[in-house]
Amino acid sequence: MLYSKPRKGGIYAIEVNEGDELIQAKLSSGDQDVLLATNNGKSIRFNENQIRSTGRKTKGVTGIRMSFKDDYVIGMLIVKREGQVLVVSSKGFGKRSLLDQYRDQQRGGKGVFTLKANKKTGKLISILEVVENDDLMIITDGGIMIRQSINKLNIIGRNTQGVKLLKLGESSQIASVTKVIKEDEDKLSRLEREAIRDNIHMTPKDIYEVYLRTSFGLTPFMATEATRFALDLFQLDDNGKLPLDWEMWYRGQA
Repeated sequence: MLYSKPRKGGIYAIEVNEGDELIQAKLSSGDQDVLLATNNGKSIRFNENQIRSTGRKTKGVTGIRMSFKDDYVIGMLIVKREGQVLVVSSKGFGKRSLLDQYRDQQRGGKGVFTLKANKKTGKLISILEVVENDDLMIITDGGIMIRQSINKLNIIGRNTQGVKLLKLGESSQIASVTKVIKEDEDKLSRLEREAIRDNIHMTPKDIYEVYLRTSFGLTPFMATEATRFALDLFQLDDNGKLPLDWEMWYRGQA
């Protein structure tokens, strides 16, 4: 009920200390496992019932303690699909490991290594839960986008450096990583087929607006603005084909 009455200027979700920032927010059932990951390759898994309920404008509690002075949290995931844990580093290394390798711990600990971060691999930049049918979309800081199947990435141990996902230039790094869920792709294709069946002229822009409204409950105005942002971002006109699942990538950047 704390989020049931949004205001025009938004509402506080958390009180943030000076020098800190909010990086992610996710929905959960109240009894799921949470994984937090840090830039230097540490991670911790604990059940969310270890987090007591508090008001919106509060600081919350400690999820993981930093093992290094220059470390910080880069992401989180809520265990939902009983898949594997995928981690990706800034220099193009990645791996997926079985969820069982991330043992349950008490909230507030220093966690375990999920990636051997070094000069070769770079720092950890993303942690995701994936299943065999998912695809991986990688975007570099040079604007290059690559999509590949998750099932082509072997399952290996947790405390390893992973394998090279793509070849990067000497000064290039990975800017963002997201997964493409097949159910979302099928839903988008269905919208396109229905438009053809009903003889309705819909540009890719129109289809994405409908997709955002049906999948994420956005208002028509929000869907239009989000789609316009994506078209500008990828320098496309209204007939340009937007990369699949771009809105999830954008949410990770926002």
